[in-house]
Amino acid sequence: MLGIQFPEFVLLVVAALFVFGPDRLPSIAAQAARLLRQLRETSSGVRAELREVVGPELADLDLTSLDPRRAVSRALLDVDDDRPTPPAPRPAPLPSTDAPPPFDADAT
Repeated sequence: MLGIQFPEFVLLVVAALFVFGPDRLPSIAAQAARLLRQLRETSSGVRAELREVVGPELADLDLTSLDPRRAVSRALLDVDDDRPTPPAPRPAPLPSTDAPPPFDADAT
């Protein structure tokens, strides 16, 4: 649910209880649910209107051409294929040492 796990959700509920109080929290939750429902209805209405206005051209719309990686590779490397760009290689991890990091008293 929105990238929130159970412990984070519980923490948010407890924080909301402290901020709004147990008396106002149900009405605020109802208002939030009403707002969310209105936003969903509005977005579905906009989508339906967009489908009606644009029609079959909506299916022909190529959103992958808006990928910044592909745009840069096309501009710089003259690559004009439809293959996805591979992810950048990860740098090698730094060697671990038991020595403490250097400390510069003048820099801090």
